[in-house]
Amino acid sequence: MHRNHNAKTRLLYLFITLSFILLVFIVFFLIISDHFTKNLESLLKKEAAALGTAYYNSIELKQDDSEFINYKLKYLSDYFNAHTIITSAEGAVLLDSDSITSTKNCRYSSLKADKTGAYIHVSVPVISNAKVRYLVISHAPLNREDSSLLLVYKISFIALLMMLVCAFGYVMIYSYQTNKMIEALNKTSKEVTNGNFDSRIRHSYSGEFGELVRNMNEMAETLGKTEQTRRDFIANISHDFRSPLTSIKGFVTAILDGTIPCEKQSRYLNIVLEETERLTSLTNNLLLLSTMESDLCVLEKTKFDIHQIIKKILLQFDHEITVKGLSINLFFGASQYYVFADMHQIQRVLHNLIENALKFSFDGGELSIETVKLKNKIQITIADNGQGIPSEDLKNIWDRFHKADRSRGKDKKGLGLGLSIVKEILKAHEETIEVYSQENKGTKFVFTLTESTI
Repeated sequence: MHRNHNAKTRLLYLFITLSFILLVFIVFFLIISDHFTKNLESLLKKEAAALGTAYYNSIELKQDDSEFINYKLKYLSDYFNAHTIITSAEGAVLLDSDSITSTKNCRYSSLKADKTGAYIHVSVPVISNAKVRYLVISHAPLNREDSSLLLVYKISFIALLMMLVCAFGYVMIYSYQTNKMIEALNKTSKEVTNGNFDSRIRHSYSGEFGELVRNMNEMAETLGKTEQTRRDFIANISHDFRSPLTSIKGFVTAILDGTIPCEKQSRYLNIVLEETERLTSLTNNLLLLSTMESDLCVLEKTKFDIHQIIKKILLQFDHEITVKGLSINLFFGASQYYVFADMHQIQRVLHNLIENALKFSFDGGELSIETVKLKNKIQITIADNGQGIPSEDLKNIWDRFHKADRSRGKDKKGLGLGLSIVKEILKAHEETIEVYSQENKGTKFVFTLTESTI
C-alpha cells in the first residue's frame, strides 16, 4: 500500500514537471517565433525601402540604378525567398522579381492569390512631394526550416530537456527523502504511542523537515520526562502515604486488641493525630499544586506589610531554630514594606522557603532574610549557609515531586512539592524567583513582590 502511494506520488511529480516544462517550451517557442517574424519583417521593410528609393531615382531622376535594382530583387528572392513587385500608386505592376521585366498590363491584386500558407507581407510607399509615387510590395514565406531558427529551437529543446532531467531528478530525490522522513516519523510516533519514549529520529534534515524532526524528538523527550515524573510521583506518594497509614493502622490495631494499655492510649492517639495531619497536609499540597497549574486559582490580593509576615512565619519555626541553635539575621531596607499580593499564598511561599532553609542548615548555622526596594518591586532574599544543592540537582529543584536522595532531610518527610508550589504561586503573581547555591556553602532564594501603591 505504501509503495503504491509512493509510485502515485512520483507519477504525479513527473506529470507536473512535464507539464511545466512543456508550458515553458511552448511559451519560449512563441516568443522566439515572434522575434524572428518581427526581425524578418523589419529586414524586408528596410530592403523594400532601399529598392523603392533606387527605382524612384532610376525613373524620376533618370539615374542608372538598374544593376542595383536587379541586385536587390535577386537578393530578396535568394535570401528571403521573397516575391517582390513594384506598383504604381494606382496598383499597376511596374516590376516583378519573378520576371524582372515591366508588366504594365498586370494588376497587383491578381498576384496576391498566388501566395498561400504562412507568409509576411510588407508594403513600403515611395513618397515624393507628399504624394505616393510607387509601392514596393514584398511577400516572404515564414520558413520554419531556416537553419538559424532550427538551431535556436534545437538548443532550446536540449536545454529544456536537461532542465526536465535535472528537475525530475531533484523531485525524485526530494520525494525519496520526504518518504524516508515520513516513514521515520510514523515509526517513531508508533513507538512513542506504545510507550517507548527513548525512540528518536536519527537522521538529520534541513529546513522545515529538520524543524519537524526536532519537534518530534523534543516531544518524545518531553513525554519521556513526563512519564518519569509520573513514575516518581507514584513512588514518592506511595512512600509518603504508606508510612503514616502504616503507623495509624498499627497503633489503632494495638489499641483495639488491648496491646496498648489504657493509660498509654492517649500518647499513641496523639501520634495517630499527627500522622493524619501529615496526610491532610500532603493532600492539600497536591490539590493546591493542581489548582495552580490549571490556572483555576483566584488570587485575593490585598495590601500588607511583608516584614510582619516574615516575623510571623519565623515564630512558627521557633522550636526548630532553637534545637539547631541557628542565628537569625534580618536585614530590612525600611521599617515597613507594603506589598500588593495574596497574603495567604505569600505566607505559604515564605513558609516553604524558610522550612527548606532550616532543613538543610547545619547546627549552629545562620539564616539570613533581607528585603530591599527595587523600583516598584520589593526583593526578598532568604539565605542559609548549609549543605547547599548539588549542581546536577539545581536545574530540577522546581520540578514536581523532584527530590534528591538527601532532600528528604533527616526525618525523611515531604513529598517534594514545596518548591514547585512556590514557583507556581509566584508565577500566578507574575513575579520571578531565582536560586543560587554552592555545596557546603549554602543556598540563596531571591524573589520579588509588587510594591503596593494604595
